[in-house]
Amino acid sequence: MTMSSEHQGTNLLRVVSDGARVRRAAGRIDDIHDALGTALRRAVPFLGRRGSAVRVTGASPEPIDEALETLPRPWFVLPLTCAPSTAAGALAFDGDAVALILDGLLGGDGQSPPALSPDGLTGAQQALVARLGAGIVSGFSEVLARLGVTVGVESPAA
Repeated sequence: MTMSSEHQGTNLLRVVSDGARVRRAAGRIDDIHDALGTALRRAVPFLGRRGSAVRVTGASPEPIDEALETLPRPWFVLPLTCAPSTAAGALAFDGDAVALILDGLLGGDGQSPPALSPDGLTGAQQALVARLGAGIVSGFSEVLARLGVTVGVESPAA
């Protein structure tokens, strides 16, 4: 699933997986796209404060490694569990989304997001994005449960 900010004109995140149940659920995203947008706005309140519109632009399951190859760095990935399937999944933020997220979390106005090193994020940056990502995953899981799919952040020990 790709979601984008109309205000910024960039993709904010993609959820990818290649499990059969997830593929079927992806085909039904049109039924719940408004609810997914609402879940994202609840998890990322600064989008509303900035007047950013959120829209679901489509869903297409794909292998995680292929999806990551297309993302501008530094990307951030939260590994996901998917139930009842055993399919692997991920919530991936590209470098532009990470910069917008950090700017928003730190009170910026979205006009000048921080320049990030393509070599990777600092530990503090990772922690901030992971915390926000977990909130997004929780909101998405509530919505996806309508399709019989739940997602969660994979434990670090897994």
